[in-house]
Amino acid sequence: MWVEEAAVSRYRSERTGSDVNEAYTLTPEQTATLKVNQELAKLSAEIRVELQNRWNQLTVVDQFFITQFGKAERTFLAIHRLIVDSLIEDALCLLRVLVENTINLKYGIKSEPVKVVRRYWDWAVLDSIRRARASNWFKGNSLYSEQRNEAFLKAEQRSAIATPRKSSNL
Repeated sequence: MWVEEAAVSRYRSERTGSDVNEAYTLTPEQTATLKVNQELAKLSAEIRVELQNRWNQLTVVDQFFITQFGKAERTFLAIHRLIVDSLIEDALCLLRVLVENTINLKYGIKSEPVKVVRRYWDWAVLDSIRRARASNWFKGNSLYSEQRNEAFLKAEQRSAIATPRKSSNL
């Protein structure tokens, strides 16, 4: 069973949040929205399961965007959980994350998806190298050498030149 399926089953409960935090109770409109969110959580989990069943038939680009969809789905479920528990401010913080993820997904799908995925993986590799170097992870183990360190720096510079950053709202 997928983690998302288990999470959705928790959100199918009849709780409205009013029994959790006496300082804040949901209005009837918010309660109605919460019920719609429960249905959306169920639908998104069903979509995720269907996509997972076809995972091996999909391209790497499709898998990347499905993974990002999964991230958005988990954020949505977390927001939903926080609302159920009447933790509104925390839910609003995660809402910002969800909006950013949605913008990035739409941008990636509507523009050139292959380039977006390549740019993401370039960033991920560079970021992991930067983090490893910043924490001196390479020093003191068999992977470290001045020659390799210089090669990492050169590769990082070449990659930064090959993938110039565009100014965007991402």
